[in-house]
Amino acid sequence: MDRNPICATTLMNLALATLPLYSQIVVVTDLGSPLSPSRRRRSSAYWSNKMLRLAILCGLTLWTGSLQAEQARLRALILSTNPPTAAFLKTILEQSGRFKVSINEALSGITAETLAPFDVVILKDHTVPLQPVLDRYIKSGKGLFVFGSGAGQTKEFFEVSFVDRQHPIGIGMPERFTATEVMPRNVRVPAGIKILAATDDSQGSRQPVIWTIAPAGEGRTVFSTLGSDLAAMYGDGFASTFIRGAEWAATGKVTLPAQVDLFRPPANPIRVLVVTGGHTYPTSFYSLFEGRDDMVWDHATASIETAFKSDLRKKYDVLVLYDWYRDEPSGVLRENLVNFLESGKGVVILHHGISDFNYWPWWQEKVQGAKYFFKPEGDRPASSYKHDQDLFLVPVAPHPITKGIGPFRLIDETYHGMWYSPEITVLLKMTSPLKDTPVAWIGPYEKSRVVYMLPGHDEKSHYHPVFRELVHRAILWTGRRLD
Repeated sequence: MDRNPICATTLMNLALATLPLYSQIVVVTDLGSPLSPSRRRRSSAYWSNKMLRLAILCGLTLWTGSLQAEQARLRALILSTNPPTAAFLKTILEQSGRFKVSINEALSGITAETLAPFDVVILKDHTVPLQPVLDRYIKSGKGLFVFGSGAGQTKEFFEVSFVDRQHPIGIGMPERFTATEVMPRNVRVPAGIKILAATDDSQGSRQPVIWTIAPAGEGRTVFSTLGSDLAAMYGDGFASTFIRGAEWAATGKVTLPAQVDLFRPPANPIRVLVVTGGHTYPTSFYSLFEGRDDMVWDHATASIETAFKSDLRKKYDVLVLYDWYRDEPSGVLRENLVNFLESGKGVVILHHGISDFNYWPWWQEKVQGAKYFFKPEGDRPASSYKHDQDLFLVPVAPHPITKGIGPFRLIDETYHGMWYSPEITVLLKMTSPLKDTPVAWIGPYEKSRVVYMLPGHDEKSHYHPVFRELVHRAILWTGRRLD
């Protein structure tokens, strides 16, 4: 394989030119004193004024400290044409607490002014049109992290060894780690480059994996052949060297730990029990609860005997009911559910969950505030449903769940001929006169927060960004994390 590296006139560009020669396609992605007696006798107004000034001073001190903490975060810019990659890089950088990250997808418009506010620029591979802009950026004393190559080529398992563990990036790192990457081959590294980590290819030749360049009076650049695709980026070796390399490129120092936990559990998450059973549904429903760093959830399936067999109060903050159990629960099941509500915990009822406990008047009238009639009752006919209805939904009144959400369209199943309690607080309504008006509401129960949402029949709602946000907010609000 004989290919010529990109011609460069500066050490930075020389180093860029030494990216693995197996890469044919160049992509930019993811870048006071004691009181005297006289002072004690001063008026209450005087002391109120003193206290007010003290409160203002304390407030200013807290605000200033918060501002300084924000200013201490390094500003990183990811140049990205690949949203999943950019999102992953942003997550691990910001999770470290060291970076404030922006993403720029308009690559054709990148100028020196675009890059100037940032301490470090991050991109995948190298792109010739950006080379002059990046050259000026580095000469201004800023940092650059260039990573990954060989996208789409065959990956291998191979061992990477740190050859310079005295460099700030390498201090504390393990002597070696296993990478699942495209093996670097025929990498020519010119003089002036500092190799930090390397591997041996199948021919026994030592190939650079991570190297740096820091010309006197200029900025710092880190190059890594790791991170050929998103799967490769999940390796501990990439994540640790990436965030430490980005910090070094930006500051010349490394304060971040050598080991990165990509699967760090959320701090003080809201605890949710999702209850299903009695009605079919697509597995896209589960996606409503995934990818949230403020929530953890368990799944109770098949029957309420599974969900409510034990006291839920110490283990969960919110119940999400997406099941279909018509009968009134009895015994310990009823006791545990009532105790959960009496303790002020939250309940979110979705779609066909409106039919839960259909023959339990207390639940219908006092908790969820509505009833679906499976059969005629007195002078009321049976309720009905229609699939794949075109819904135009609008918020009714200001509320934390609907704040900032305007009218939106949704395709979903609708229910008709239901009874609604006059004590519910409607959050969303339909605009069509042919359908029952309430779509989402707050139940009348006063000791806990209960929210019902009609949508949620299938993936057309489960993947809808507005519905997903509404469900998330409903969980937070009923769990008293959103006000």
